[in-house]
Amino acid sequence: MTSLRPASGLRIALVCDWCLPRFGGLELQLVDLARALRAAGHSVDIITSTPGADTLDGIPVRRLRGMRFPYFNFTCSPTQFREFRAILDSGAFDVVHVQCGIIAPLAYGCTLIAANKGIPTVVTFHSVYDYLEPALAAIGRLGHASTVPVAYTAVSTYVARETSRALGAPVEVLPNGIDASAWKVPEPHARGTDEFRLVSVMRVQVRKRPRDLFKILDAAQRAIGNRTHVTLDIIGDGPERFIVERLAELAGTDRVRVHGRKSREAIHEIFAHCDAFLLPTRMESFGIAALEAVCAGLPVITRRNTGMEDFVVHRENGLLCDSWEQMADAVAELATNEPLRARIAQNNRRANPPYAWADIVCSAVAQYERAAILQQQVSR
Repeated sequence: MTSLRPASGLRIALVCDWCLPRFGGLELQLVDLARALRAAGHSVDIITSTPGADTLDGIPVRRLRGMRFPYFNFTCSPTQFREFRAILDSGAFDVVHVQCGIIAPLAYGCTLIAANKGIPTVVTFHSVYDYLEPALAAIGRLGHASTVPVAYTAVSTYVARETSRALGAPVEVLPNGIDASAWKVPEPHARGTDEFRLVSVMRVQVRKRPRDLFKILDAAQRAIGNRTHVTLDIIGDGPERFIVERLAELAGTDRVRVHGRKSREAIHEIFAHCDAFLLPTRMESFGIAALEAVCAGLPVITRRNTGMEDFVVHRENGLLCDSWEQMADAVAELATNEPLRARIAQNNRRANPPYAWADIVCSAVAQYERAAILQQQVSR
């Protein structure tokens, strides 16, 4: 595959419906991946339908035009696909790497265009489809996903299994990346016995189940009694924020603090003063915030059958649960079982998760080579 290893590096198009300034885990990972690929010597352009600046941290961003759907704010029009074809016809790229969320008309369309033009194409799925899996399967059948020469990947084992079932095609794992050293907390905070401080970082939307946080908090406090005061810091923004803020007022500002969106540096500072990370999301594809918490030394309390099972081992890095009721029990256990909490925290402070950006770039390039092989097999 020497054609994919030119001396000057690969010319890579990262395609995604969503990009900064729209803010979320997918958008941040998109730009982080672009930075990591560029640091490894590759040329990278981002192609998106999200309006915004023409560059991000020096990375060119080609923002395709198109009619925007109200409320959902995504585009799907012939204009953007004509633009994309013209970009590919210019011969600007060796590889097209598509980042795919649930609502992703640009991603789906550009995948077919690039693959049909004979350009090595990789798709990375970032979302759990769950009850929408039949819709993904229908899209796959319309686009002949099982036979088109595309290297399908997903950010976790859980998403890879679900997506492979829907598409009827092999899907390999290409996880998100992290700079683990940036999240390390040199020393755990001096913790008293009268407060157990939880933190949750999420996009505050129905899909993430932020209202469950309050049920978990109340049930855990009832189980513990007056021995320890359980508090919760909620970090993030989204359409459910108004409701979350009202619930926080009812719970009491001495119990729940809603911070809104915070920088990574500010989140790291809050992590340094917390005891555990709590995420009740049932449909979590990867859980980058949970991974950041692990790197900061926090025990993670979350759900089973999610992408987080790739890096959270039960009672080693945190506690995995099947329901919000079990999560409340897990909070109570960590709050009252100091040896368990300290052991998990120590495990996480010592952990070096296999998601360093240098490794992710190597894995991505391996997928680009896989995509080139698939294209070669079709052309024979």
